[in-house]
Amino acid sequence: MGTIADDLAALLGGMLKVAEGAAEVEQAADRGLARAAAVAGHLARRETHDRIVEAGLGALFRGVLEEAEAASSPSPSSPSRSCPSPPSARKHAR
Repeated sequence: MGTIADDLAALLGGMLKVAEGAAEVEQAADRGLARAAAVAGHLARRETHDRIVEAGLGALFRGVLEEAEAASSPSPSSPSRSCPSPPSARKHAR
């Protein structure tokens, strides 16, 4: 058993470690918030919206064109290409 002075020293040492750990947590949280703010700021810019819309529309049009080409030219392995049924029809067919 230690003296009260030893116990108080150990207590203060533990409290110092907790305070250092809390400071590290606070710094990490600040870095995370700064990154989130940078991302939010980037996403809020008009130029970013334009690029997202352009990329989405480009992908949409490419997909429609590919499907239109696939539907209009039968593949050599199958004489007639049928379109898949919509997901809701497949669910009800089970």
